[in-house]
Amino acid sequence: MEGFNVRKDGEKLFFNVRAVPNAKKNETAGIYNGALKIKVKAPPENNRANEEIRSFVAKKAGIKKNRVALVKGGKSRDKIIAVEGLSLENFIKKMEDADV
Repeated sequence: MEGFNVRKDGEKLFFNVRAVPNAKKNETAGIYNGALKIKVKAPPENNRANEEIRSFVAKKAGIKKNRVALVKGGKSRDKIIAVEGLSLENFIKKMEDADV
C-alpha cells in the first residue's frame, strides 16, 4: 500500500486510520491522505465502530485486541491507532495481505 505511514516509537507502532462506519463488511479500502482506510459494519454510536476497528486490526495483524489501542480520534473519522507486539515490517505485510 503506497503511502501508508507507520511510525515506530519504542515497542509501539503508530498509524493513522480513516474510519468508514456502516459499511457492508469489515475491510481495508486503500489509503486516504496517508491513512489506512478501514471500513467497518458497526455504526459510529456508543464507541462501537472504534471497538470494531480495534478488533479488525488485531485479527488482521494476528495479535490480541488488548495490544491495539485507540490513541486519538474517538469521535472522529480520522484516528491514530497504536499496536504492540509486531515488527514494523511484519505489521505492514499483514495489513497489506488480503482481508480477513
